[in-house]
Amino acid sequence: MLTASRILGTEVGSTAPVFLAFLAIHVLAGLTAVATGATAATARKGSPRHIRAGRWYYRAITVVFITATILAAMRWRQDYYLFILGATAYTAATIGYQHRRRHRPGDTGHIAGMGAAYLVMLTAFYVDNGPHLPLWDHLPTLTFWLLPSAIGAPIITRAVIRARRARGRREPPSGRQPAGTQGEQLT
Repeated sequence: MLTASRILGTEVGSTAPVFLAFLAIHVLAGLTAVATGATAATARKGSPRHIRAGRWYYRAITVVFITATILAAMRWRQDYYLFILGATAYTAATIGYQHRRRHRPGDTGHIAGMGAAYLVMLTAFYVDNGPHLPLWDHLPTLTFWLLPSAIGAPIITRAVIRARRARGRREPPSGRQPAGTQGEQLT
C-alpha cells in the first residue's frame, strides 16, 4: 500500500518512484490540457489555431485520463472518485471530438462535450488539490465539487446559443432555396 507524503509543501499520494513518474506525466498533461483547452475555447471557431489547440487538448486529456487511471489504481480506496471523474472527462471530450470529426450537424455536441470535459477536469483538480491550496483551504468541500460547473455551465450555454444563432444566419430555413435561386432550373 502506498502512503501519502509531502513534496515541496504539497501532499502527494506516495513517494514511490513509479507513482511519482506517473504523477509528473499527469501534471504536465493536465497543464497542457488547461492551456490548450482555454486556447481552443477563445480562438475563432474553425480557425487553424482553434483546430490545432483542440487536437492538443484532446491528446492531453487522453493522457490525463490514462495517468489518472494508473494513479487511482495504485491508491484505489483513496482515489477511486478521481478515476470516475477522469473517465467522465475523457468520455465527454471523446463525444465532443467525435461530433466534429464525423461532421455532425450543428456545434452543440462539440461545444457541450469539450466544455463539459474541461469542467470535469477542473473539478477533479479542485477536489483533489483544493484543500491544500492557499485560500481554497478555507472553503467548504462542496465548493470544490460545484464551483467549476457553476462558473463554466453558463459560459458553455452561451457558446451553444451563439453557435446556434450563427448557424441560423448562415443557413436558409429548411425546404427553402437561398435567395436568388428560386425559379432557376438545372438544364
